[in-house]
Amino acid sequence: MLTTMHLAAAALWTGALVHLVWVGIARRWDSGFRGALGGYARLAPALVVVVLLTDALSGLLLISPSELPLRLWAMRCRRALAAG
Repeated sequence: MLTTMHLAAAALWTGALVHLVWVGIARRWDSGFRGALGGYARLAPALVVVVLLTDALSGLLLISPSELPLRLWAMRCRRALAAG
C-alpha cells in the first residue's frame, strides 16, 4: 500500500511537471501557463510530502524496532566520518 502511494505521488509530481513544461513551451510561457504554474505550485508540495512520508514509513517498516536505535546511530557516525 505504501509503495503504491509513493509511486503514484511521484508519478503525478513528475508527470505534472513534464506536462507543465511541455505546455509552457507550446504556449510560449503566456498568462495561461502562469495560471497553470500556480496550480502546480499548490499541488507539488503536497505530493512531495506524500513521497517523503511514504518513503520514511516504508524504511521504518523494514527495520525491526529493536534495531532502530542502532541503525540510526550507525547512520550518524557514517555521516560524521564522511563529512570529516
